[in-house]
Amino acid sequence: MIPPWSGPENVARTSYSRLLPILASRSSDIATSEDALSYAFSKALTRWTVEGIPDNPDAWLIRVARNRMINGQRRDAKLAPKDAMPFAIPKDGTLAPRLSSVTEAIYGAYALDWLETSDDLRIEALFLADVLSTQLPTNAKALGLAALLGFTAAHREARISEGMFVPLDEQDPRKWNERLVRGAQALLQRASSLKKMGRFQLEAAIQAVHALRIDGHDMD
Repeated sequence: MIPPWSGPENVARTSYSRLLPILASRSSDIATSEDALSYAFSKALTRWTVEGIPDNPDAWLIRVARNRMINGQRRDAKLAPKDAMPFAIPKDGTLAPRLSSVTEAIYGAYALDWLETSDDLRIEALFLADVLSTQLPTNAKALGLAALLGFTAAHREARISEGMFVPLDEQDPRKWNERLVRGAQALLQRASSLKKMGRFQLEAAIQAVHALRIDGHDMD
């Protein structure tokens, strides 16, 4: 729920740093992503002032900005392709502190969309976690995050029943997404083999115990 004192300008301003990496992750074109996000902000300031701020403003902004990019309504093409700024994994000692910020941002993006009907941020977060674990196949933090989000996403169809939240240990495992569960189990196994336990990996390990129910195991 958005606090009543948070005006459209303030909400849009605080969303910028979270949303730009999500938009730019697929196109590797920061300039175009900035233009699309600016367009979304301009639309938000116009519509939110009249209609009110939506419950999930980040998802609204992502959807409008992505549509802007998909529909080809891009910025003035003054920037040559060679000038685009692609994302790349740092080769120096700055990876560790940067990775902490990136993983927390991805986790936060998923959490923002956790109980929303829109899947925009959730899908982007899953995509980014997958990219990160693929690019960093021997990094326990990246693998742990991808495993955690995989387990959590697998439970999506089972966590709400008749409008009420269903605790994980009471969910019907037949409603879980088995493909996501198996993928998360494999990612967690790889993370565990690296012997570097972290928060995401620990949370994923707890989810993995519950996931045994998909194979018919009872939980004590």
